[in-house]
Amino acid sequence: IAAVDFLVCHIRSTILAFRTMDKKMKSAYSAPTEEHISSVFDILVNLLRDGGFLPASDDRQECGTSYERAALRKSAATSLLKLCDGSLNIENKYLTPTYWHIMSKAFLDEDLEVRDSVMNELSMMLTGKGTYQIGGQGSLPSLRFLACITLCAGDDHHAANVGRRSATTKEAASQCISSLRITAEETLLQCRAISKKAEDNFNRNLKMKLMPEFSVPYAFHLLSFNTDTPSGGFIRRESPGRDESEIENEEMSHKLLRKRLRWLFEPLVQSLGDNADNISFLLRLTELLGHRYRPLDVSYPSSSLEMPMSPFSDISFGEKDNKDNDELSQAKLKVICTEA
Repeated sequence: IAAVDFLVCHIRSTILAFRTMDKKMKSAYSAPTEEHISSVFDILVNLLRDGGFLPASDDRQECGTSYERAALRKSAATSLLKLCDGSLNIENKYLTPTYWHIMSKAFLDEDLEVRDSVMNELSMMLTGKGTYQIGGQGSLPSLRFLACITLCAGDDHHAANVGRRSATTKEAASQCISSLRITAEETLLQCRAISKKAEDNFNRNLKMKLMPEFSVPYAFHLLSFNTDTPSGGFIRRESPGRDESEIENEEMSHKLLRKRLRWLFEPLVQSLGDNADNISFLLRLTELLGHRYRPLDVSYPSSSLEMPMSPFSDISFGEKDNKDNDELSQAKLKVICTEA
């Protein structure tokens, strides 16, 4: 854990320090190479993917207890969030969609301390506090991390229940949404003042990175591949004959899904006050996602999805490589859109 902390601290400090150095000073120091940063991301993600086991077979005996593995998962997940600090500007390059999905599972960890620590780290990222406050000013996170708020809702059955931490993280998401909204409005005004071309670029590109409503596709994508999300009878069709306990579990899953959706949609609407005018946009966005798009499976490194801004593909394009998994995730997406 100390080695992980050192690696993350070294990458963060050198990237930030290099920005303030002149050419002469930069020549005297070595910045972290792309290979080094990529290898650190690989190590941290593999720790999460393997449940806290160390990658080397000889070292796995050193983390034989559940407590030790949980400590490694906590360190790996919080370290990934630190490396995805918006001020570093390395998240898009190194946190692939596959890695993003693996990291998101830490928000549903079975260990209370892991889940509590990861949600606390997310809260600081969303509000630009603690590690994420550079020079007295915090940086805005990627919308991918705002979407993770849907996995922070209190849960008595599917993950460690963190109680008040869940509500605190929801409040942090609300603050982040307000900051994103202000930044989006200011950026639009600046672009308009520059030229019509700059304004068009905002509407085509920047808006989808700054408007908090565009975190919804990311949230739906996470939930579409979550094992707790109900599938609207898809699994029942594949495996007919269920007992009462299975029906009860599905009802609880629907209840949990509605709560997870509220953790994102309530701050999105409430941030605009009594005169919220984004409800029709959110309804239209939800309708389009449910009828026109299918979520892409990014659980394998060979996924064709490269850009983190495209978690969905139009159903009119491409072939389905994994039919069963594709149909299940699309069935879940329809349930999500209906509940939303």
